[in-house]
Amino acid sequence: MRVSTRLKLIRVTMEIVDDRIGDISISGDFFTEPNIGIIERLEQSLIGVSLDREALQDKILMSFNGPRLGVTGASVDDFIQAILAAKKARLV
Repeated sequence: MRVSTRLKLIRVTMEIVDDRIGDISISGDFFTEPNIGIIERLEQSLIGVSLDREALQDKILMSFNGPRLGVTGASVDDFIQAILAAKKARLV
């Protein structure tokens, strides 16, 4: 996976079921290579994942693993932070 620059915006909308991701939508100010299917694959892989940093990191890294896959404008940690912030916002 290639990652460059810092995140401008990642928007996460999700349903939480028993502290796990029930459904999730990710969008934002970043680009993926190839352009189609990367984020959708990430979203699908995150369904059912526990909302803790380590589990999220493992799944995100697995989703973006590949020699021809890339994300510009966001890092793995940016995605984790956005998901955990969405979780926190739901608890307030």
